[in-house]
Amino acid sequence: MAVLECEGRGGTLIFSHANGLNASAYGPFLEALREDVRILAVSARGHGATTLPTRPDRLRSWDTYAQDLEEFAGLTDGPAPLTLAGHSLGAVTSLLAAARGVETQRLLLIEPVILPGIARVAARTPGAGGAVRANALAVKAARRRNGWPDRRSVLEQYSGNPFFARWDKRALEGYLEEGLRGEGPVSLACDPAWEAASFGAQAHRFWRPLMAVRRRGVQVHLLKAQERSTVPERALWRLRMLGVTIETLPASHMLPQEMPGEAAGWVAEHMASAKGLTRGGPVLDRAPLQDTHG
Repeated sequence: MAVLECEGRGGTLIFSHANGLNASAYGPFLEALREDVRILAVSARGHGATTLPTRPDRLRSWDTYAQDLEEFAGLTDGPAPLTLAGHSLGAVTSLLAAARGVETQRLLLIEPVILPGIARVAARTPGAGGAVRANALAVKAARRRNGWPDRRSVLEQYSGNPFFARWDKRALEGYLEEGLRGEGPVSLACDPAWEAASFGAQAHRFWRPLMAVRRRGVQVHLLKAQERSTVPERALWRLRMLGVTIETLPASHMLPQEMPGEAAGWVAEHMASAKGLTRGGPVLDRAPLQDTHG
């Protein structure tokens, strides 16, 4: 896994990104964190600068990502306590990794993807095609353009895309900095086939791992978007019954890119509640990306 790292005292925060993105797409969000902690923002298998191998035809669940994160956490030396945090796919990956046994004091879940049970059924059908066809986002990802003459052409195209219209400009630049391969021509580091397979790979569970970590006493805090959220209203009652605290920001599913300061403030608030943490200055040093294993 590739990682952006900043050294700090008082605790360690491992942050995982959304499907199709990478660690560098969260630059403004991470820079806005002013907690004196060690931050490890990872780029997952098939995304950004990592060199871990991918087999889209074999991907069935996000447990693959969770296993990678579990192994990474096991290699991490740093100040305790450990906090796992993530956005979208990264939020669920963090939950699954904690359920697999990663010793974490708290989970900070930004817009975790909570789908109905039918998604698990589709993901368990023979062949990868059925799961992809059953997921509209997967279909769209599979058709994504993946070739441009140079990096400037990509920036011009994406800057005019409504999906990125509300993003902090620095987040888009960071996403493309790590998310493109080559100088001319260029292509996406996250192959559309892998992104599509990841959208369709819904054979993992959500509620059972959540109950498991809550039984262990892990604190779980959730940040929800007001628009186009992947946390359905019908799930809120059950989340609260399991002791999950829920806050909402007036943004869409991509809220760390749209409101990086506010999202970072939510993280900082919960990090500051850990014993022994003190506030400090900006913590993200844009260190070179490194592939920690694989």
